[in-house]
Order: sequence, then C-alpha cells, then structure tokens
Amino acid sequence: MRIAHYASDLWAPGGIATYVDRLTTAQERTGHDVLWLCHEPSDNHSLSERMQVVTPETLYAAVRQLDIDVLHAHRILPEPLPKDLTLLRTMHGHQGGCPSGTRYLRRSGQPCDRTYHPLGCMRMHVQERCGSCRPRKMWKHFKRIRHERDQTQTVLTAAVSMYVQQMMARAGCAIDNIVVCPSPAPDVVPYTAPPAHTPNLLYAGRIAPEKGLHWLLDAMAQLDTEVTLHVAGTGTEDHMQAAHSQVAAHGLEDRVQFHGWCDGPALASLLSMTWLVVVPSVWNEPAGLVPLDAAAHGRFVVASDAGGLPEYVAPEASALVPPNDTDALAATLTEALGDYDMLAAAGKRAQHHASVTFSATHTARVYEQLYAQASTNRSASDVLLAPRP
Repeated sequence: MRIAHYASDLWAPGGIATYVDRLTTAQERTGHDVLWLCHEPSDNHSLSERMQVVTPETLYAAVRQLDIDVLHAHRILPEPLPKDLTLLRTMHGHQGGCPSGTRYLRRSGQPCDRTYHPLGCMRMHVQERCGSCRPRKMWKHFKRIRHERDQTQTVLTAAVSMYVQQMMARAGCAIDNIVVCPSPAPDVVPYTAPPAHTPNLLYAGRIAPEKGLHWLLDAMAQLDTEVTLHVAGTGTEDHMQAAHSQVAAHGLEDRVQFHGWCDGPALASLLSMTWLVVVPSVWNEPAGLVPLDAAAHGRFVVASDAGGLPEYVAPEASALVPPNDTDALAATLTEALGDYDMLAAAGKRAQHHASVTFSATHTARVYEQLYAQASTNRSASDVLLAPRP
C-alpha cells in the first residue's frame, strides 16, 4: 500500500512529528511505501526522498500524481474534499471539541472540561484568555471548529484517546465516524535499573504554563535535598525566564538542571539515569507520548490526572495526581522515591506496557484496518452518488 502522511507543519517540533516518525517506521517494516507531504520542510530536516512539498491548492493533485492509496492527514484537510481519494484523519489535539484547541483556562491555570458551546466558549475566551480575544482571530477559532465537525461527518477520524473522542462527541462531531487509535510507543530498549543512590527526576516537554513545570518546581521545594530534577525542553524567552526565576526563588539552583531541547539519543541518556519521569500537565493533554518514552525505557511515571494522560501511563508503573495539588504531588514523589526496589520492578512492567499495549506495530495494523474501512466507505459513496441509468 502507498500511504501519504500529510500536515501543513509535519516536522514542527512536537508530538505530531514524533507520532508520524514512529508510525511510518512501523508501516515501512510491514512492507508499505510511505511518503510525507507538508507545506515546507523544517529547518532541522533536509528535504528527503520521502518528503514532498505541497500547498493546500496542490495537495490533492500531488496525491493523484504520486498514485497514493490513502491520504492520512494529521491536520485539517483543505476544502473542498475530493470524492475520488481515500482519506483518513488522526485527531491529535482538541480542535474538534474546543475552539482554541487548548482546553486550558489560562488565567486560573486549570484544565477545562466544558462542553463546547459558542456563547459559553466565547465568554471563556474573554474571562480566562483560553483563546484570543481579538475578534478576527476569535472568529477564526470558531470557524475552525465548525470545519472540524464538518470533516468528521465525512472523513473517518482516529482520535488519539478516548478523552479526545468523548470531547469531540460532546461538541457535536459524528461519534460513529470517530475511532480511538492510541499513539505508538518507541521501541523498547534493553532494561537497565536506575542508578542507585542517585535520585533523579526527569521533566521532558515544552516549557509553558500549561505543561506544569511551575507546579513541579513548587513540589521540588518540599522534596529531600538529594533529589535532582533534570529538565529536557525549551520554551519562549519569557517562559524560560519565569522558570529560572522560580528555581532561584526556591533556592533550587543546585538541584534543577536545564538541558534544553533534547533529541532522541540525548533524551535516552537522561532516561537511563533517572528514577522516574514526571508529567505535571495542568491542561488536558490529548494523549501522552512522554509516558510512552518513559515506559519504553523502564521508568516509573508520575502524571497529572487530566485529559488523556491516564490512558497512557502503565497501570502498575505509575501514579496519578490531581492537577495543581502541590502537596499531593510532593507526597507522591516522596513515596515513590523512597522505594527504589519498587521503582526498579515497576520499570520492567512498564516495558511490557510499551511493547504490547502501545507497540507501533500494533498501531500500524490498526491503521491498516482503518484504511480498508475508509476505502470501503469511499467505494460505497461512489455507488450512491453514481447517476442512475
């Protein structure tokens, strides 16, 4: 099968690039021919033989010219949708159930579980700054969610978590056309126990308010002074300055190390030396690639009980904490760090979770079935639309 993965910003830093990379690798292992279509290559990636540059206007013509069997989109597709191509979408975020796509109340710093309603969400844009208050941009947000809902009516959609599926359904998307397909985990590495007598924590991700590093730093101030936090990630200049200022205010300069953005090998090196990984998001994460990275390396996870994260952590190698509850986070980390043997044993169970429940091979096989279903749906639509003799 010849598959094309499409997103306007396919290689922008973040979860979609990682997702597509893992899925593509698994699809190629099973004999599929895979191409990537995007509007322009990232500065960090040369234009490989696999990647083709398209525009919204030339996307569908390029798919026909390249003789693609399935166009697998990871962002909203350009309108109008073609009737002669087999289409499938993966919904990675909250764009199908939230106008701003954030599900995060910025002023109060809380996750948002509200059901989409034009007037209610418009009020939240103003009160909570969960989205832009500029009329033109706000209108663009509300217009986008309408397009997302319309596309879900006609294009088979894979949601990355049950949470995303439920929020889309509550917003009026066609639930019968949304299938949950979990994100793929990386390949499991040979298990190594965390280095004893060196209690390290790892935070991996963007440095932004909704990711909750500030919450973790508050909890760090309550932990044993031997505990070190390693931060793998970067953010805007303002967010980075706020993080460093908070570290200084807590007197944690010797216990928090910033490593900047880390590629695969650098992140693997940090995972090998850490006791557990913390995912302290204070927004509703749609899914959770970081817990899968941790599980593949045999590491325990402490995560916030929000969004799709509970669906991604290994049940016997994790703990969930209510978002923004600093005392609960500090107590959970203290308890876990106090039982090294438990962490080491849990790591092996976490690897089973990554290699079986969330294996990239399994995800690729599920998509094979979805591609076949999307093709069947298109064929049936062709029959219905064909002129009667």
